[in-house]
Amino acid sequence: MLRAVILIVATLTLCLAAAATSAQQERKSFDSLWNEATTGNHTITEFDGYTMVDKGDAYYYFTKEGHYAHPGVILRALEQRNGRFFIDTQGWSFAVEGGQPGFQRWLEEAKALNRKILEAIQRERQ
Repeated sequence: MLRAVILIVATLTLCLAAAATSAQQERKSFDSLWNEATTGNHTITEFDGYTMVDKGDAYYYFTKEGHYAHPGVILRALEQRNGRFFIDTQGWSFAVEGGQPGFQRWLEEAKALNRKILEAIQRERQ
């Protein structure tokens, strides 16, 4: 009986450790996103406040020092499902709490641009 309890506790401990490791691997950082974006085929375009990395099927936008949303990253990918186009947009802010409003503004600007892009695609398809 004692062996069974020890085995169960050991198994649960291993499961919890694996879950914690998995959660740590999923946590993104400015640098890990940069590495993800610049691995494999890509092109880099420099703008005043940010750097864009074009992966062909996805675009990463990395703020530069002095940008109101720095440090922040936005990832946008154009997708087509059931004949309709969508732009999947994800964002990460690595600023302290005081930097969050700037990042939220930048993310909303990206989403507004997404709507304009999708409207233009729709007009072209008509």
